[in-house]
Amino acid sequence: ADDIAEQANMNEGWTGAERIARQEMQIATGQAREKVADELDKVRVWQTSQDDRVRPAHEAMQGTWARPGEEFVVEYEDRGVRKESVPGDSEAGIGCRCTTLLRDRDEVDDADHAGE
Repeated sequence: ADDIAEQANMNEGWTGAERIARQEMQIATGQAREKVADELDKVRVWQTSQDDRVRPAHEAMQGTWARPGEEFVVEYEDRGVRKESVPGDSEAGIGCRCTTLLRDRDEVDDADHAGE
């Protein structure tokens, strides 16, 4: 966050560099998890933080799944449909605290497929 703040000449804290750093770490972690899912022949299952701060679009994604290489299709009430390679990987998803869990394909229901 300090490096981002210095290079971008912005304030630190949640509204500035720290927010960007957290978002980038979230995306990098999700991308690493996707690579592991591919190597282990698993699917990725969307997991929210399960608290009162989860946005409605992400609450609707709870338990949905996608194959490695697929994007999750997320419908935001005020911003329309977005495709996210990992939870929060769109402008509409900034600040997301969701993650993915790795599961065997036979552990998930076809009806919960949210990948494209």
